Amino acid sequence: MYEGVDCADGQALIEWSTGSERGSSHFVVERSDDRAEWKPIAQVGAAGMSSSLTEYMVMDPMPASYGGYYRIRQVDANGMEVIGSEMRLEACKPYKAVLSLRPNPAGTEVQVDLGQALSEAVSEVVLLDAMGRPLRVIAAEGIGFGPNLSVSLQTLEAGHYQIAARGADGIILSRASLVKE
Repeated sequence: MYEGVDCADGQALIEWSTGSERGSSHFVVERSDDRAEWKPIAQVGAAGMSSSLTEYMVMDPMPASYGGYYRIRQVDANGMEVIGSEMRLEACKPYKAVLSLRPNPAGTEVQVDLGQALSEAVSEVVLLDAMGRPLRVIAAEGIGFGPNLSVSLQTLEAGHYQIAARGADGIILSRASLVKE
């Protein structure tokens, strides 16, 4: 099971996936400030029986501004439970600037519009796979990028991706979904 947590415009974005499921009932997303006391924040129905990749996502609109911890508890139909690993979320503050992509869906190239306000706060722009795992740094501080970037997609297979703008502290300030045709 893949698990990840990130900040997206002041909300905690908790994502996970399963490669297969047998008899799963639901998932409980839990949050903690101290890793000792866990409180449920969401419950998501599970696929039950699946032999293919199943992706899940929950947004926590009220994460602690200083960060916190998250974990996923899988509950099977027979009552058995498996608790996933703890995931740390650093400070999560709202950021009003939004990046945009055009065209989207895209063929061999996409234009990333950071806007002036966002481009001044960004230290790197990163291409992520559909699960949020980094594939490559598109541009970084020192490479020199302005409010607009042209990104080649020629080496990517068709599918779903994300482009994220990170601040100097590593926190994602904004992200957008991208479809590569």
